[in-house]
Amino acid sequence: MNRGRAGAALTTEFTPGSDTRQRGSVVTKKRVLSIAGVAMLGLFILASLLVWNRFFRSPSVDLLPLPDNLIALESSVGKKFLAESEFVADYQELMASFVAQSRPAYCGVATSVIALNALRSPGPPLDQSTFFNVTARQVKDPLRVSLTGMSLRQLGDLLRAHGADASVVYASDTDIDSFRSVAQRNLMTDGDFLLVNYQRAELGQVEMGHISPLAAYHAGADRFLILDVAAYKYPSVWVSTKELWNAMGAPVGSSPRTRGFIVVREGALTRSASLSVSESVSVRNDDVEMKEIPPGLPDPPSIESRRIDSSFTPSRSQRAEQDQVG
Repeated sequence: MNRGRAGAALTTEFTPGSDTRQRGSVVTKKRVLSIAGVAMLGLFILASLLVWNRFFRSPSVDLLPLPDNLIALESSVGKKFLAESEFVADYQELMASFVAQSRPAYCGVATSVIALNALRSPGPPLDQSTFFNVTARQVKDPLRVSLTGMSLRQLGDLLRAHGADASVVYASDTDIDSFRSVAQRNLMTDGDFLLVNYQRAELGQVEMGHISPLAAYHAGADRFLILDVAAYKYPSVWVSTKELWNAMGAPVGSSPRTRGFIVVREGALTRSASLSVSESVSVRNDDVEMKEIPPGLPDPPSIESRRIDSSFTPSRSQRAEQDQVG
């Protein structure tokens, strides 16, 4: 009797149909896990492609409409302004070294490469792939620049990392007349260039911070020529001094700092850069005033200019200033 019951139990436990169902369940779970793994891999690849497309790829040409307040350099009026301008000392050198930015947030990198190559000509040229030397990477590495752009202060430090003299001036520390005077003087002399950091929205363009060099000034129209390094979406344009000033005076996110401009020169690392300002107007920087120096005396050293060497480490306040630009 007991042997009959045991045999029945064994028969129930090892029923072929039950074993098949168990194996089927295991196979189904493996298939689900396999499909989930493939889906996750696909999502990862898709996300990687989106990140690459957004931050790292070379931008494709997609020209945007130009606001009526801006005058394209290649227009008849733009060419006329250039022919009439007496402030074109930097134009040929900048055009000879001009490159469009190779990544969406590389406007500061492209602008720096243009200025440094124009200063060093006929020396070995830099390009956007070789710009981040060991010292430059201590200021900000190419990955972070690709993701978040760079601030005006970081732009100055990156230029100094390549041995240039860079005088950083925030719009909030000076005024429009001083800026116009400094820019006019810069555009009448060789061996120095003026780079501007501004908010595009103030010019009627798509809202975004941007960096590009100034190449000329037309006194009659009171307009500056911006060589726009985002050539894939905007041409180089003549912009009124007032609009450019307002664009440089725009805030950068939650930072108390505004945008502004940089005067860059080639110079020994042991010498501070100098920035001349107009008569009767001073440039205020960190609560210290730089007054006009009488003729015949050397200009004062810029407060923002300082030596960059292999031991340079950016301060916390420098790292905190971020600006997505392009």
